This record gives sequence, structure tokens and C-alpha cells, in this order.
Amino acid sequence: MAGSRLWKFPLDLDSNTNEYPHRITFQALKSRNTSTSPAPGSMVALYLPPDALKAAYSQSYGEMDMGAVGLAVADTTPQQAQNLVGAAMNLQGKDVLGQLKNMFEGTNIGTAVAAGTAKEMIGKAGGQTGAAVQALQKKVGVIMNPHKAMIYQGPGGFRTFSYTFTMSPESLAEADVVKNIVYFFKYHMHPGIAGIVPSPGGPHGEQFALTGEGANINTSAALTYPEEFEIKMLINRASSRMGTNPPLFNIGKCVMESFNADYSTSGGPAFFSDGGEPVTTTISLGFKETVLMTKQMIRKGY
Repeated sequence: MAGSRLWKFPLDLDSNTNEYPHRITFQALKSRNTSTSPAPGSMVALYLPPDALKAAYSQSYGEMDMGAVGLAVADTTPQQAQNLVGAAMNLQGKDVLGQLKNMFEGTNIGTAVAAGTAKEMIGKAGGQTGAAVQALQKKVGVIMNPHKAMIYQGPGGFRTFSYTFTMSPESLAEADVVKNIVYFFKYHMHPGIAGIVPSPGGPHGEQFALTGEGANINTSAALTYPEEFEIKMLINRASSRMGTNPPLFNIGKCVMESFNADYSTSGGPAFFSDGGEPVTTTISLGFKETVLMTKQMIRKGY
């Protein structure tokens, strides 16, 4: 594809399989300017760092006081529970419990709703009335059973991935590659300005063409989305075979949330005398997946 490049560090990443047997690649996916899937763009290939071998999964649960209504619903059939949920969702006004009590009067659900209504009234009672009720409860040593339950609230969030790479080039050619890798991540994680589009030409597509008015950050009414990234870990499973490793995990399309560059060497400044490039460049990358995990995704190797 025009303007797409591959940047590798170290330069002998492909041939030096003893020192660098595994790798990780980051491919920029061109902006969503059409209804089709983003097209692949430039790519960076790096050695596989230890922190790349981590994946975290989470789900969200919360405690809820189910009350007498929850206890009654627990004894209903799935169809009855579905009818109850549908009725509650269709009710108008604030007095949902009162309307449910009237709808299910004479049934176990109606009795439970009545108890729930009484508890709600007690909970809202203020001043001397509320104090009197609480005093009576203390006297007899009884409170309304909250019927607590653990409620599933959905996936805990999008997975995040972080990577740290320390690059110490051994030549000016490698130093130039490091500079381009830093530029790659900084460039593709940022938005563009509406009305300015990159045109092919430079190694990163950094030549721009003005297509309309509003061509600066202060006057433009819109910004374009940054690129997404496709991340793949390539594991050397045999001397002549390189491929993704099923026992690990796949990573869905990601957005890049953070990028940090540290150009110090052992805590101090150090530069090549002939080119002025830093002797050491350490970059830290933070990504967030754009798809939530489900059983179907886990079955696909995520």
C-alpha cells in the first residue's frame, strides 16, 4: 500500500533468532473514512518484551437489597418473572411498587410487593415517625430482611495492554529506525484536523493536503479519529516456523491511550557524537481494546 512502511528494531530482528526468537508487531489501521473496515497501514516490529505476556479479565458484580419482592420473584417461573419485568418496564409514574401491588393483588407477588412498599415507606419515614419505627424494631430485635443478592452488572471493562521497550541502537542506521518508531506511535495515536488529509510521499505519510476551510486546531469544528492498532505476538515455535501462538491469547483492535518516551541513559544524557541521536530510547505504550470479552470471544482465543 502506498505510504506504508515496516520499521524493525533491532535491524537483525529477522536473522538473529537466537537473541530475538519472538516478536510483537503493531500495525496502524487507517482512519475510518469509509463504511468499510480500516485498511492496514505502516507497521512496527519489535522484540517481544516480558510484559507482553500478560492479559487481565474482569467482570462487574454489585450487591443489591432485593427485599421481599426479590424473594417472591425467586419462586416464580421464568415466564412469570418475564411478565413481571415487562409490566414494571411499561409502568408510568413514580409509584411503581404501588402499581405492581394492584396488578398482582391476591398473588404471592402482590403480597411481596406490598411488603416491599411497606419497607420503602419505613425507609423514607423521617422525623419522629422514622425514629419510632426504628425504636420498635430495636425493641423486638427484628428488622426487615434486605434479602441481599449479588447482581451481575456486565463485563468489567475493556482489556488494557502495556508494553515497555528499551532500544539502544548500535549504528546510526538503527538510531534512525528508533526515531521513526517513536514518530510512528506519536503520529498514529493523535487525531487529525478536519479539512487536512495526509497524502502519500513521506515515510509516514506526513505530507498534507488542504481539502477545505477550518484547517487549524483553533478554527476547525471537528477532529478526525486517530488510527486503531492491530497487535500480534509472533512466537518462534520451531527453527523454521514463526506464527501466532494459540496457547497465549489474541488481541482485538486497540486504541492507543498513552505513550511515554525516555531518552536518558542510566539516568543521564548520552548522545552519539556524529549524529546527535540519543544512545538509549525507552518507550512505554498503553493500549485499550475496542471489544468486550464474551464467551464467544474466549472460544476464538482471546
